[in-house]
Amino acid sequence: MATYKEIHGVNVQYRDSDATAVEGDVWYNASTKVLKMYGAAGAWSSGGNLNTARGHGIMSTQGTQTASIYSGGSVWPSGSPLGVTESYDGSSWTEVGDLNSNRQDGGGAGTATAALHTTGSNPGGHVVLCESWDGSTWTEVGDLNAARREVGGAGIQTAAILIAGNYAPQPRSVNTEYFDGSSWTEGANLNAAKSNLGAAGVDASAIAFAGTAGGDPYSLATAEQYDGSSWSEVADLNTIRVNIGGAGATGTAALAFGGANDDGDPQALVESWDGSSWTEVANLSTSRRAIHGSGTNTSALAVGGETPPASNAAEEWNMAASVETIAFD
Repeated sequence: MATYKEIHGVNVQYRDSDATAVEGDVWYNASTKVLKMYGAAGAWSSGGNLNTARGHGIMSTQGTQTASIYSGGSVWPSGSPLGVTESYDGSSWTEVGDLNSNRQDGGGAGTATAALHTTGSNPGGHVVLCESWDGSTWTEVGDLNAARREVGGAGIQTAAILIAGNYAPQPRSVNTEYFDGSSWTEGANLNAAKSNLGAAGVDASAIAFAGTAGGDPYSLATAEQYDGSSWSEVADLNTIRVNIGGAGATGTAALAFGGANDDGDPQALVESWDGSSWTEVANLSTSRRAIHGSGTNTSALAVGGETPPASNAAEEWNMAASVETIAFD
C-alpha cells in the first residue's frame, strides 16, 4: 500500500493548531494530540416538485441548481411523448413555452435561458430534430445527421455534443455529433456503442457513462472521457446501471445518479467522478430510473424519472468541506 508521502509528495503535517487546509490535506494537531483531515461530504435535500410528473425528458445540462429547464419526456406507463417545458428558479417550477415537437429520450445541452433539445422519438419514430431555447420560446434549428434516441447530451447551446444512442429498429451507436450554433458535424466516435447512457461536461471536456449495449448483462458500468479530440476508456462505475442521470461542468468532475439495474429496478445509488475514479457518495432519497440532472459535481439538481410510476420529485445535491478528526477504533 502506498504511503501518504508517496501519494502526495510530502509527509503528514505536524502542527500546533489546525491547518487552513484544502480538501484531502491530513495533519497532526500536537496541542490536541489528534490526527485530522480536511474532507468533503455531500447530501441530498428536497427541491420543488415538477408540475408534470415524467421521465425520459431532457435537462439544460449546464444549468445550475437554481436555474434549469426540463422539457419533453413521457408519463409512465402510457409512454406518450410530451412537449411540456418547465423552468426552475431554485424553489419552484413554472410551465413555460412548449416544444414544437413532442418528444422523449432526447439529448440536452445549455443553460436555463439558452438550451438545446435534440433528437429523441415521437409516435412517428426516431427524429433528427433540434430545437433551441431563448428563455421563452423554442425554435427549430439545424437537424442532426442521423435520427436516434436514448442519447447522451452535453455542452452549451452554441457548442454541444450528442453522444451515442440507438437508431431504429435498435442498433446501438458509437456516433457523436458536434454543434457549432448552426449545424451538426460528425466527429470523434465513442470506442463502444451504447444507448440509455449518462453524460456530463462541455464540448472540449466531457464524460459518457453507464447505459446498455443490448447484451448480457444488459446494463453497463463502462465510461469514456472526451478531451476535445478523442474518446478514451476510463475507470468503470462501481455499479452497472442504465437510464442513468448525470451532472457536471467538465469531463473530470461529474455525478452519476439513479438509473436501473438489469431487472429494470430503479436505483438510488450516486457516484462522484474526479477524473480518475468513481466514488460512491450519499444516495438519492428516492430510487428513480430515466432521471435527468444539471449543475456540477458539488451543486446539482436531479429531476423527474420513474419509481415507477412517473415522478415529479426534484432533489438538490450540495457538497461542503469540513475538518474531521480521524478515529482509529
